[in-house]
Amino acid sequence: MQSAKEIYTSLPEPKRESVYEILQINLKRADRRTFVHRTIVVGEHSFGVNWTWGVEEVFRSIITEINEAYTDENLTGLLICYPSFFCHLVEGSEEALIEYISTLFKKYDNQLGSVKFLAPFHHIYKRAIDKWITVKGNPPRLLNKIEDDCDISETCHHALVCMKKLFKLCNLIKCYVPSSPTNMSLSGRSSTDDSQDIVSHSLLLPRSSASVATMSVGDVGGHSFETSKWRILLPEINVLTFFLQSPFLRDVREKISILDTIAPLDIPEDLTWPMAAENACDERMFEPRLDPAIDLPISKK
Repeated sequence: MQSAKEIYTSLPEPKRESVYEILQINLKRADRRTFVHRTIVVGEHSFGVNWTWGVEEVFRSIITEINEAYTDENLTGLLICYPSFFCHLVEGSEEALIEYISTLFKKYDNQLGSVKFLAPFHHIYKRAIDKWITVKGNPPRLLNKIEDDCDISETCHHALVCMKKLFKLCNLIKCYVPSSPTNMSLSGRSSTDDSQDIVSHSLLLPRSSASVATMSVGDVGGHSFETSKWRILLPEINVLTFFLQSPFLRDVREKISILDTIAPLDIPEDLTWPMAAENACDERMFEPRLDPAIDLPISKK
């Protein structure tokens, strides 16, 4: 009869997986190469909305440039642009996002006004949109006035409402934008990059939902949709203005400045080498160590 020790040693060693191996398995199941992050920014601009070279082409050119350099997780997102404002949802790897925002300010800082983060999302489970979409249109007018002295809870409430609109708009776009990456245009115009499978769609929303109740889009299979469904999901101009004036939202320039600045190391003097002359060494280090069982004195009764 085998002893307990023999039975234990005869058992096969279980396969041990490291955290890195588990991470690789999960990324492979999600069809990713690294973690995907999401950021939402709002801002002012002076590019205009011209077809030749406007705010759409500025953002698209930088997106194409970054995707050619960072091939781990391409940048995708939604750009809502007005004549003087924009609201931007962009997703990709952390390195690509930082480089994208840094490049935007390095090239076009003079044409950008106040730009602030609405919300960052780290290690997202799923992309809100897997293409690069530009939306132009006339947003609805907010009936209720937002007070200038809103506290942080009210600011977060307005930010949450705006983000929900963006996510609903992304889901609605998925229903009408084709999945094929070639020959797609929702406004008679498309921009493609065959090397990176980058497609830029431009979606034009009419200025009034009363004049056109429905719009037929032949390029997406003849689907028709109610214009009001799209228009009510656009962020209002006065809401974007409120975000840019709010002290509770972080400025993008400040964040980029922090990332580009290497903080000086504030190390205590006693942990530096070489040490000061008066504290070069402790004299007790040359004394022989005591053996408690032999060297310590025995108390006498």
